[in-house]
Amino acid sequence: MSPVIPHFTSECMEILNVKTDKIDWPKVDETYLAKDTIKFIVQINGKTRKIIDSQKDTSEEELLLKIQTDVKLNNYLKTGSIQKKIFIPNKLINIIIT
Repeated sequence: MSPVIPHFTSECMEILNVKTDKIDWPKVDETYLAKDTIKFIVQINGKTRKIIDSQKDTSEEELLLKIQTDVKLNNYLKTGSIQKKIFIPNKLINIIIT
């Protein structure tokens, strides 16, 4: 409770004769915070068309293969040729089609 209401907690601990300097914060285990999969945002001409689940640190080529095998996204790619690709690792890919 100390981070939320420190003054009240201090008063309670004082009444209970508990030394607050001996209380330790819990340790954080960062292995539970790490994620193996990432949600990539797929944009075509600047508009979000789909969010794809993929492994962390997926390369641009692997992500393009996933996009080409997806039926919905492949329909957008058929309308023209890829002019430019903007790839931000572990976040998004934006494909400019003309």
